[in-house]
Amino acid sequence: MCCAIAYGSGVFPQQTDTASASDTTPLIDLLFVVEDAVSWHRDNLNKNRRHYSGLRLFGPEVIARVQQGYGAQLYYHTNVAVAGRRVKYGVVTRRDLVNDLLCWRHLYAAGRLQKPTAQQSFGDLRSAEHRELSAALTANRRAALATALLCQPASFDLDSLFETITRLSYTGDIRMGVAEDQHKVRNIVFGPGGLQAFTEVYVPLLEELPFSSVVEAATSGAYCQTFRFANSSSVSSSAKVTPLLSPEHLSCLGEALPAVVLADVNDVASSANAPHGSLPVGAWWQTADVGARTLRVQQRIACIVGSSSRTQAIKGVLSAGLSTSCSYVLRKVKKRLHT
Repeated sequence: MCCAIAYGSGVFPQQTDTASASDTTPLIDLLFVVEDAVSWHRDNLNKNRRHYSGLRLFGPEVIARVQQGYGAQLYYHTNVAVAGRRVKYGVVTRRDLVNDLLCWRHLYAAGRLQKPTAQQSFGDLRSAEHRELSAALTANRRAALATALLCQPASFDLDSLFETITRLSYTGDIRMGVAEDQHKVRNIVFGPGGLQAFTEVYVPLLEELPFSSVVEAATSGAYCQTFRFANSSSVSSSAKVTPLLSPEHLSCLGEALPAVVLADVNDVASSANAPHGSLPVGAWWQTADVGARTLRVQQRIACIVGSSSRTQAIKGVLSAGLSTSCSYVLRKVKKRLHT
């Protein structure tokens, strides 16, 4: 195993109130990143055979084929007991994860890892494989930040930015409005320690940008002049972000987008200026209003997330079994109805 990544409400508590609090402890969500799916499932079948559905009868080769050939290239075990806690753990190969992080092919694992996570790595951290994975994890968050910035007005607060980043992976998700809490995005961002966790992840990336500044709101309601914080933890959620929206700066943001999103933007830019030839991406973002920018991004991301969430949901029935899958969905619906 390369590393284990913990995420979700079982690790980072979400915002709830007394009336909507669930009477059950949230599952702990884990993602295991492995080099070889067949070898990992062979070992896991020997140790935890009961975690598997009837697919265990077909052996590790078939299980690995289901994992990598369908859906978002993950294999999830749902609602299993591990060390006295209920856990949902997924398995993904390092190669498939890096591909999703860099290309947003599925925006499934990548979407979950755009939010704060806890990670435990194994093996030689100086190896090429670990360095590649670490770089891909950071690139995924840079892409999420760039995408969210392109959907923001000229001046906005960090709360809004974090909500936009969180919302990316839920745009087009078939679970939203059915089995997921309608306030899920806000609950994630504003849960206990949520703002601090997002700040620690994204403010350093924001401050890497040569054209943005973080400024603190003054008591008068005005804003201080540009000020860069040496310690990102000192930035409050009321801080304002003021990017300089020139075509060059917007082009710089565009370069951080995954190819599938950038290609769609290029198509829009070309269509917008068809009689006069191609239009630079930055110029299109500059001339388009925020609503047009956001709509274009949402449409493209919804296509990616919608497709992967549908196929992964179908595969979940195979990997977890019908009974476990129904129980998991009912648990989600029950939680949603209490919010």
